[in-house]
Amino acid sequence: MSKENEEGINFDDFLLKSEQVFEPEIEEEEEEVVEEEPEETKEEVVEEEGKEETTETEEVSLDNLSDDVKALYEKAQEDIDSLTEEEQKVLEDNNLFESEDNEDGGEASVTPLIELIHEENGWDFDAEKFKGKDKVSDLMDFVGDVIEQNSVPEFASDEVKEFNDFVAKHGADKAADFLSVSYGNTDYESMDMTNEGAQKKVYSDYLKKTTKFSDAKIDKEINKLVDLDELEGEVEEAKTYLVEDAKKQKEDFLAKEAEAKESNAANFTKYLGEQKDRIDSSKEIAGFELSDKDKKGLYKFAFETDKQGKTGYQKLKESDADLDLKLLLLAYKGVDKNKISKSATTETVKKLKKNLSRFKDSKSGGGTGVKSPKKANPNADINYNDFILK
Repeated sequence: MSKENEEGINFDDFLLKSEQVFEPEIEEEEEEVVEEEPEETKEEVVEEEGKEETTETEEVSLDNLSDDVKALYEKAQEDIDSLTEEEQKVLEDNNLFESEDNEDGGEASVTPLIELIHEENGWDFDAEKFKGKDKVSDLMDFVGDVIEQNSVPEFASDEVKEFNDFVAKHGADKAADFLSVSYGNTDYESMDMTNEGAQKKVYSDYLKKTTKFSDAKIDKEINKLVDLDELEGEVEEAKTYLVEDAKKQKEDFLAKEAEAKESNAANFTKYLGEQKDRIDSSKEIAGFELSDKDKKGLYKFAFETDKQGKTGYQKLKESDADLDLKLLLLAYKGVDKNKISKSATTETVKKLKKNLSRFKDSKSGGGTGVKSPKKANPNADINYNDFILK
C-alpha cells in the first residue's frame, strides 16, 4: 500500500456510533381521530344538565316559609353538622331536613332495628317513647340501657335488696346491727289492732317510750282503759307513734353509718398522706440511705392497692406465714445497717484468722517437732486459696 493511500485513509470512518447501530426505527404513530360532536348536541347536553339542576333546586320551595326558617335552611346548606337538635326539628317540620339527608346518604333510621329487638324479646314497643330518637347514638343508648337493666341482680324482696346494699356499702361486720334495728323490734305496722292483747302490747310500749312510768303503773293505766272501754280508741295514736319511731331509729342508724364511713375514709386519706410525708422526708431508714426511687417504691409497696384491693406488703404476708415472726425477731434484735455491717466484718475477720492460723501450722510442720526438709521453692507449699474470703 502506498504512502499516499495510507495518508488518505480516515480511521474514524470505521468507528461504530451507538446511535447508528442501536437506534430503533421510529414508527409513525397514527393519530386518533376524535369525532367531534356536533355543536347542536353539546348545547343540548348543557341545556339538559341545566334543566336537571334547575329541577332539583325547584324541588325545595322557600316562598311560603318565614325568614327564620329560610335563614336556618341556608345555614344547613353551608354546614349541616352545626345544626342543633331544635334547629333540625324545625327543618324536619317544614320538610327541609329529611329529604336532603336521604339524598346525601345521611344516617338511616334505627327505629326499625329497635322495634325488632323489642319483638324478638317479646317486649311491647312504645313508639312515643322513641319518637325523635332515630340516630345511631340513640340506638347505642337503648342497647346500653338494656345491658344495664339485665345486669341488675334480682332479689326476693325489697327488704333483701336493702340488706344486700347495706352490707356491700358498710361491710358484713355491720350486718347484725342492721338486722337488729330493722327487724329486732316489734312490727307494729302489721299488728291486728282488733285483738285486745295486741292493743295492750302497743299501748304498753307506747307508755314506756313516752313516760317514766313503772311497769306496775303502766299495767294499772291499761287496766283502767280496758274497764272504761277506751283502750281501742287510745291505741291508734300509740301505734302511729311507734311506727314512726321505728322508722326514725332506722334512718338515724343508716345516717350514722354513712357519716362514720365518710369520716373513716377521710381519716384514712389523711393517714396515707402522713405516711407518704414521713417516707419522703426521711434521708435514711435503719441506716440505709433512700433514693427518690426507693421512697416511691416503699410507699407503693406498703400502701397502694392493686385491682384485688391488696398492697404488695399484704400479698407478701399471705405468701409467707412466718413473716410476722421474722419481723418481730429483727425488731427484737434491733437490727440496723450498722449491726449488719459489724456482724459481717466480725465473720470476715474470724475466717481470715482461721486461714492464717492454718498457714502458720503448715509452715511449722504441723506441730510434730520434726524439722521439715528444705525445698527448692520455699513458697511452694502456700495455698493462696486460703486467703479467698468466700
